Amino acid sequence: MSHLPYEADFLPSLSIRAAAAYLGVAWPRVALVLGAGVRIGELTVPTDEAMRLLINYRGPRGTFPSFSLADLLTGHVAADKLAGRIVLVGASFVGSGDSFVQPFGNTPMPRVERMANIIDTIIGRDFIATSPGSWKIVVTAAILLAAALAGAMAEFLPTRFAALAGVTPIVAWAGAAQLAFAKNLWLPLVEPAAALATAAATVLLFRYWVVDREGRSIRAAFRQYLAPEMVTVLAAHPERLRLGGETRPMTIMFCDVRGFTAISEGFKSNPAALTQLINRLLTPMTDIIMAHGGTIDKYIGDCIMAFWNAPLDDPDHVDHACATALAMREGLDRLNRDLAEEAAAADRPFEPLEIGIGINTGECVVGNMGSTRRFDYSVLGDAVNLASRLESQSKNYGVDIVIGEATRAAATEWTTIEIDRIAVKGRMEAVAVYALLGGRERAPAPGFACFAEAHCRMLACYRERDWAGARAAIGECRQYDVRLAQLYDLYDKRIGYFVVNPPDSFFYGVSVATEK
Repeated sequence: MSHLPYEADFLPSLSIRAAAAYLGVAWPRVALVLGAGVRIGELTVPTDEAMRLLINYRGPRGTFPSFSLADLLTGHVAADKLAGRIVLVGASFVGSGDSFVQPFGNTPMPRVERMANIIDTIIGRDFIATSPGSWKIVVTAAILLAAALAGAMAEFLPTRFAALAGVTPIVAWAGAAQLAFAKNLWLPLVEPAAALATAAATVLLFRYWVVDREGRSIRAAFRQYLAPEMVTVLAAHPERLRLGGETRPMTIMFCDVRGFTAISEGFKSNPAALTQLINRLLTPMTDIIMAHGGTIDKYIGDCIMAFWNAPLDDPDHVDHACATALAMREGLDRLNRDLAEEAAAADRPFEPLEIGIGINTGECVVGNMGSTRRFDYSVLGDAVNLASRLESQSKNYGVDIVIGEATRAAATEWTTIEIDRIAVKGRMEAVAVYALLGGRERAPAPGFACFAEAHCRMLACYRERDWAGARAAIGECRQYDVRLAQLYDLYDKRIGYFVVNPPDSFFYGVSVATEK
C-alpha cells in the first residue's frame, strides 16, 4: 500500500517516505493522485483504484542481505555493507506474526523484507503495470471468446477431444498471463481461470448428461447386435438410426446346426460340455457376421438369426450376406479341425459339426419390437419367414447354403446353381431356390461351366418330364462335386417315383415342402 487510509485522509507509507528520501526528493514534491498513483518528483508510482502497488518481488526470502541487530550494535557488521544503502530495521525470525505470503515458496516473508522489495521496485522504476480501464473490456471479451470457443469445440468434437478443448483456453490464458508478466504487465489469472474452468466443466457436464446420453443409449442397445466399429458410427451419427418400425429392403440369414438333437443326446450326462461346444461354434460364427457388417437379431438355441442393411444403410447387403455365408463355411472347417485334434488327443470318437444356412432378400419392417416393458431390435416380414424355411430345406437338398430367388437376382456374380422350385410350408406361391457354391472367382472356371450346363439341362428335362434325359444329365453332374451327391440322389428318387407314377399334365417341376 503506497498510502494508508486514515479517517478522511491518506497517510504516506514508510516505503514512499524511504524511496523519496533515497531519491533526494523533498517531501512537498511528493503528491498523491487518488485512484491513479503517487508522484515522487518526476517519478510516477502506478497504483490501482485502492492505492495498492503491485510488488515486483526480486526473489525469495533472503534475497536482500540481512544482519543481526546484535552484530550491528557490537560492531561486527562492516561499514561498507551499509554505506549508501537504505537500512530497514524489523523482526525477521521465522514464525513472526508480522509476516506475509510471497510468490517464491510457502515460507512467509517478514514485513521488513517485503518492504525492501517495495522500495526496490520504486527506486528501480521496475513497476508491474496493470491493464488500463479500457483493457478490462478487452480482457473480459477475450475470456468470453475463449469460453465460447471451448463450448463450440466441445459441441462438435468427440468427447475425449472436448475435454481437451475445455482445458486448452485455461492453459492458453495462463501462458498469456506469464508472457505478460515477463513484460511487467499484470493480467488477472485466478478469476479468469476459475471462470474458464467453470465454463468448461459446465459444457462438459452438459455434453455428458445431455448430448452424449443418446450415444450411450445407442451403444447400450446395439453393442449386443453390431460390431464395435458400427456401434461407434451409430453413436456418432444417431440421425442415421430410425427406430420404431421402418420398411426397407433387407437380406436375412438363418444359420442352424444340423442334427443338434442327436448331438444333445450325446451330451446327456454332461450338459455343461454341450453349452461349451455350442458357444465355441456360435462365437466365431457371430464374429464373422459382425465383421461383414451384419446385425445379430437373436440366438435361438443353436440357431443364429442375422440381417443386413439395418440399422445402418448397406447398399451391398446382398453381397455381404453371401460373403458371410462362405466365410462361415470356412470358419466351421477350422473349428472341426480343432475339435478333431482334441478328440484324437482324448481318444474319443468325433463327428464333425455341420450347419445349414438360409439367405433371403426382400422388404421387411425393422425396429424395436416387443412390449413397453421389454423389446428387441428385430425384423419382421415375409422375406424373414422364407429365409427360415430355406435354412430348414438345406438339409433336404444336401447343400449347406441355400439362397432365395431375390437374393440370387441381386447376386448375379456369385457362383450359384438353381436347385429347385418349391412351395414352402405357409406359402402358396412357388419360388426358385439356389445353392451358393462359391465366390465370384469360381464361375468362370471351365469345369464349372460344363457342370452348370449339365445341371441346367437336368432341371429342364426334369420339368419337361424327360426322365431319361434328366438321368443322363445327373450322371454328368455327379462327376463334378461329390458334395452335391445328396441333391442328385433326391432327383434320382423323384424320377424313379414319376416313372412308376407319371404326373398329370399340370406338372411343372414344383415340389411342396411339408415341413418348416
